[in-house]
Amino acid sequence: MSDSSSAYSLDQIERWMQSVITHPRGVHAGVNSSPSRQQIDVSTDQIDEVILPGPAQSPLERLAVYGNAYYARLLGVLRELFPALSHALGEDLFSAFAFDYLQRYPSQSYTLGRLADCFVRFLEETRPTAPPPEADAAGPMPVSWPDFIIDLARLEWTIDEVFDAPGVENEPLLDPSHLARIPAARWPEARLVPVVCLRLLSFKYPVNDYYTEFRQGKAPPLPEPRTTFAALLRRDYIVRRFELSAAQHELLSALVDGETLGNAVMRCARHDDDVERLSSQLQAWFRLWAAEGFFQSVHVSTDCSLEGEL
Repeated sequence: MSDSSSAYSLDQIERWMQSVITHPRGVHAGVNSSPSRQQIDVSTDQIDEVILPGPAQSPLERLAVYGNAYYARLLGVLRELFPALSHALGEDLFSAFAFDYLQRYPSQSYTLGRLADCFVRFLEETRPTAPPPEADAAGPMPVSWPDFIIDLARLEWTIDEVFDAPGVENEPLLDPSHLARIPAARWPEARLVPVVCLRLLSFKYPVNDYYTEFRQGKAPPLPEPRTTFAALLRRDYIVRRFELSAAQHELLSALVDGETLGNAVMRCARHDDDVERLSSQLQAWFRLWAAEGFFQSVHVSTDCSLEGEL
């Protein structure tokens, strides 16, 4: 610090430095920005009033060290949150997308846990078309290739969100045996209550398979477009992923929306007009989902024999 800096309080200098080194257009723009000058009103020509030059660096160059380190840290966090996407794009291309994101959506939170909240939105808004490193070897990329980037980012962000969100550890879940206690005539009016950490996703690419292969240490090729569906939830502090069919996704979506089981099955039937086959599958689906912890409880209309909730 310079002798002149003693005219400023420590709080002023800390807030000024934070504003300067976190500015999305660099420390030069940061010094001249309105928030910085509200703390300490100096221009880049007067910066030595606050920061002394070093043996080999000007005051701005010294600040740039902190600014570069700040953005390097943010880029590192994004790579940790989106490892499969970073692999698919290559480190340089991913870093370019991530840096552009930080310019449009600068970090505003005290915690890095919120850093990626707008990353999927950013990809949807910009629909980056730069090809991945392996594109030349793979041949022409599909026109919808940006959807693969968006889908993969959405999957990885949801995995992180489910891991940090409220869960149902140490809470009682629906016992599969309770389902058998509901008379067949009452099933249509029953409401299954999903666990709070259940998330349902639909994709234009098979990104769940891609992510699984990546986690297994493989180098999966870029997949062809294919509509896929998945359910995610957290159990015992582990995020679990389940591949779904279109009919299963529709059925679970209806239950998440609060529909009765009868209405949910009607929505599901739009994807499978073979009623007999669907009926035989439903029992197996619900046994599996209940065993995997998809549901907190089941509610039926007030009835003393069913106690209203199981």
